[in-house]
Amino acid sequence: LYGLLADQTIKLPIIAICSLLFGTIFLIVDHMRQSNKTSQSISPLDSLAMGLGCALAVFPGFSRVGMCMAVSTARGADKTSSYTWALLLSVPALIVLCVLNFIKYLLFYS
Repeated sequence: LYGLLADQTIKLPIIAICSLLFGTIFLIVDHMRQSNKTSQSISPLDSLAMGLGCALAVFPGFSRVGMCMAVSTARGADKTSSYTWALLLSVPALIVLCVLNFIKYLLFYS
């Protein structure tokens, strides 16, 4: 995937297509009926679905937080809970990113 995206002539149309698809997903989910699921009623299947939605962020044009919010809203959560879960799911990713950058820093300057 990275080799394909390194070619600048292909990169812009892929970003445009993924952005349109992301917007369409958000539009569809926004019109779905909500069941007002709260933080206490999240199930393991909901967590797995949100994680898989976040995995779509490897494609350019998809937002990790946005996909997590879209999936959790589609699974019946209200928008406030969706936003909270999306931000909480970003904490492990940020910690891993910091650790990897620190290791890179140590290897480069040692």
